[in-house]
Amino acid sequence: MAPDDVDRALAAPHPKFAAWDVNQRDGLRPLSVFSLADGGARQVARRDVPIGDAKALTSELLARGVEVGTYDSYGPFVWHVGDGRVRVWDMSSLVLVAEGDRLTSYGRALDRADFVAYVAYAADDYVDRGVKAERRDGRRTTVLYGLCAAAQADPCYGRDELLMSTEWCNDVAAALAGWAGARYVDEI
Repeated sequence: MAPDDVDRALAAPHPKFAAWDVNQRDGLRPLSVFSLADGGARQVARRDVPIGDAKALTSELLARGVEVGTYDSYGPFVWHVGDGRVRVWDMSSLVLVAEGDRLTSYGRALDRADFVAYVAYAADDYVDRGVKAERRDGRRTTVLYGLCAAAQADPCYGRDELLMSTEWCNDVAAALAGWAGARYVDEI
């Protein structure tokens, strides 16, 4: 996608937001525009931006009324943190909303006060990964998850690959902990 694709996508009338990739390479950080027109988040444009220009571009986008979120090019989700809420989309739908006293995860409503921590996790086989909410009694409820086919199919998939492909788990768990005033725990 060419840099002017981002400008065209931002000018389009459909619901959208811009998002920075958590991954950086060779002094560049990808900025993408995601359309929310069909309920999910679909990437419609991408531009590599020098890391030193990211802060100014974010300020410019916010001044234009464009919400700015985050995504992980190795993960299945796009998220936005702001205005006292956390929202997470996959390609087909809005899968998590944490707002006010309620967290809605995959259509399930949970009370914010019931949880004391948000835990980034990966199963021992590295296939299942995501975020769990921990109750006062230690029981955990999965609030966001992804399954990694590469971890399941590739016998060489190891800890390094796991760490690269689960940054979204930690970023979203930390955002939920901030929203809830709870602990953030990294178990990856």
